[in-house]
Amino acid sequence: MKHHGIPWEQTRQKFGECMKLTFAIIGCGLTGTSAFCQFIRNLRERAGRRHLGHGGIRIAVVEKQRLFGPGFPYSEEFVMPCHMTNTCAEEMGIEPDDPINFKEWAVAHHDQPAPRHTASPEADELEAASCTYYPRAVMGEYLRARFMESVETARELGCEVSLYPRCEVLDAAEKGEKLTMRIKKLEDGGIFFLEADHVLLATGHWFHPSNDARYFPSPWPARALLEGIPRGASVAVLGSSLSAVDAVLTLTSEGEFFRSPSGELQFRCPSQTRKIALCSRRGILPKVRGKMGGYKNQFLTQGNVQHLLENLGEEPALEGLFRLLRLDLEAVYGHPIPWSEVMNPSLPPMHTLERDLKKAEEGDGPQGDLLWQTVLHQSFFMAREVYLHLPAYEKMRFEKKYGTVFFSYAAPMPPVVAARILALMKSGTVQLIRLGETYTLRKDPSGMGYEILSRGQQGETRRDCYDYLVDARGQERSFVKNPSELAANLLRSGVVRIERLPIQTRSGAPGDLAALDKENVYDSGSLWIHPETHQVLRVKADGSTTPSRCLYAAGIMTRGQILDASTARGCVLSASRVASHWAKLIK
Repeated sequence: MKHHGIPWEQTRQKFGECMKLTFAIIGCGLTGTSAFCQFIRNLRERAGRRHLGHGGIRIAVVEKQRLFGPGFPYSEEFVMPCHMTNTCAEEMGIEPDDPINFKEWAVAHHDQPAPRHTASPEADELEAASCTYYPRAVMGEYLRARFMESVETARELGCEVSLYPRCEVLDAAEKGEKLTMRIKKLEDGGIFFLEADHVLLATGHWFHPSNDARYFPSPWPARALLEGIPRGASVAVLGSSLSAVDAVLTLTSEGEFFRSPSGELQFRCPSQTRKIALCSRRGILPKVRGKMGGYKNQFLTQGNVQHLLENLGEEPALEGLFRLLRLDLEAVYGHPIPWSEVMNPSLPPMHTLERDLKKAEEGDGPQGDLLWQTVLHQSFFMAREVYLHLPAYEKMRFEKKYGTVFFSYAAPMPPVVAARILALMKSGTVQLIRLGETYTLRKDPSGMGYEILSRGQQGETRRDCYDYLVDARGQERSFVKNPSELAANLLRSGVVRIERLPIQTRSGAPGDLAALDKENVYDSGSLWIHPETHQVLRVKADGSTTPSRCLYAAGIMTRGQILDASTARGCVLSASRVASHWAKLIK
């Protein structure tokens, strides 16, 4: 694909007075692709109603990778066929009002050759509990196809679309009511500039580079783990969430899964297999997704949650939310819920996973449905708004006490993935270690690996040594940790700010935002945005905030402010807000 990069002033001269509004998207993975496609859909609908085109609009899309659409979570360059989507395909479409679009696209393109691999799931493993799961690369191809379709639609509408693959934005500065970007061509190092009226920052995940051959700062690209960690090595995978599970599937992909005569899934190790330890503070694996039931919540409802948030003086928000959840769970199960077991499972990890998988496959409700999932799923559509309206001290409590447990239930594994992890644990290839709240990670004095010091179940000091270390704890929370030149420049110049909220306890009062020190504020790590439009917020001299006229941000960089910023559905909804706001700007 050719670059269309030319100085913006030359572009203005070329198109003359017809150039009225220019939009740009930095980063074209799931979030950027969703925003682009939804924006073009809005323009098409407007053009149809008014019988006009959009010749006065130009859209520029800048992407570091060579392909537009997949981003790293769904790109064949980063993932393998054994890596599955964790959400039902029926819920992963990139338009909010048509979530089944991805599933329909995948069915329509089922005859295309699919990538195969020793550890790839079989066709009958893709369907489970009214859900369909696909290899992530299939989602990537869907995103790529939808993006290119929207490019053609935009050009048919008269828009000027300029695509910049293998390019990286290094800086962005506001000048008047426009934003000028300094961009580097990754192929030859050339620099050029683009100017736009409105820009979406959707650069996605970031990881720190490593010069240590025995340390991998993320599970991606998957091939790097296979090529860099030899068979027979011992590997510590930091974390036990979905990213860690993906790392395990990568490191065991040379083996073979098969069914025993009794039907149990088992793992056949290659001649030499890596020994893997999933190491996390709480030692909790994601739950397993099952069938949704028909129970309608009586307590954890939008009306009751709204009342709770409007009357925070009567009851702490988190306690109130858990009370509503507990009432519905007790109503549907017919008995009290052992919360201590939910927060800290007493069964060994392998037995817990075996139980969770059985419940997911068979259900624990009258119709084979999974009751807790049915109750909890009904609250997901309002989780974003609830989190936005929590006081700062409640957000801090949630992150410290409940975050890990919440996401283990809110982001469950597909049964096919859970069955494989269970088979790996039973074969002795994988174990799960609970490190506790305090542990020490350090490089082995010999320089040949890493060691982790933690406390055992009886309080004894535990020392575990590993040849290699993979950090799979997921995205770092704070945008300050983003190592890119763009992030550093945006923060240094004040073009973006980190959300910092005054802490107000139930009996206390917030202080002046400008005068608060670190002990008085909650630093979410998120880029501070207006949650309805995703415009980046600025702090004025009097301490109040105002939205930027030019810059928007969505996706993982807003994770500390938007609860579901890292989920596929959450990214789609955020992109929808940006696309809708952009469409309203066009007269």
